[in-house]
Amino acid sequence: MAEKLAVMGSSAGGHLYEEGRHGLGLAEGEENRVARWFELAAVFLEKHLASGS
Repeated sequence: MAEKLAVMGSSAGGHLYEEGRHGLGLAEGEENRVARWFELAAVFLEKHLASGS
């Protein structure tokens, strides 16, 4: 699941870049921040599911 979220994050970041940073009001590097949030969510879910809580 974590890997799937990481891939989704990369795809979302790439999609934002393709849509155009200026049109969406994103600064340089914002697409990477979106991808990073997905990666962090994946790590959190992986740890949460592994702990059984």
